[in-house]
Amino acid sequence: HKSWDDYISASQPPKVWLFSKFGEQSYTKAEFGPNDALVFGSETKGLGEAFLSRFPASQILRIPIVTQYVRSLNLSNAVSIALYEARRQLGLDI
Repeated sequence: HKSWDDYISASQPPKVWLFSKFGEQSYTKAEFGPNDALVFGSETKGLGEAFLSRFPASQILRIPIVTQYVRSLNLSNAVSIALYEARRQLGLDI
């Protein structure tokens, strides 16, 4: 897709879940549904404040880091955590 709006128009996901260190809700509290979109930003810049502000706070999720010595997760690890939780909730963990 050439743009975010093109993607949304073409795929029409029921819900868009954004993953950010600024999320107030843990990814474990989300109720993922079939065909929902999971959106991650770059490792260095994230999704950006302007982009995040387009969505309700309830759709901005965080993956808790329980130690002060880790600043962030590697992007591929974050995607793996979120994707496997969504698959588990949808019964696709076989």
